[in-house]
Amino acid sequence: MLSSKAEAAGVGPLETKSRKRRPWRWQRPPLTPETQTAATPARKMYGSVAFGETIRALRLNKKLSQTQLAIKIGRTGATVSLYETGARRPDLDALKRLSATLGISVSRLSSLL
Repeated sequence: MLSSKAEAAGVGPLETKSRKRRPWRWQRPPLTPETQTAATPARKMYGSVAFGETIRALRLNKKLSQTQLAIKIGRTGATVSLYETGARRPDLDALKRLSATLGISVSRLSSLL
């Protein structure tokens, strides 16, 4: 039941000619050293580094992971990571929960912002 073209090419019933396939998704062109810095935007810093370092040090003293701290304050682990890197500032509710969880006053935490 093969077509005449397949029989002429000597291809059996389970064999087919392979054809060149296109990639399944768009591929980004390779980056050069000049475009690499332009392609990776800098993250805007909102908080101070001292606040993030303090949160991290207190969290590690309590032997908590970012995820465990996030569960205790009602946020996600990514949000805690953003607090520690200074890319995001906590709101007042999160600041109160952080201070209660880490054992530091709200005024001390807010003075680091």
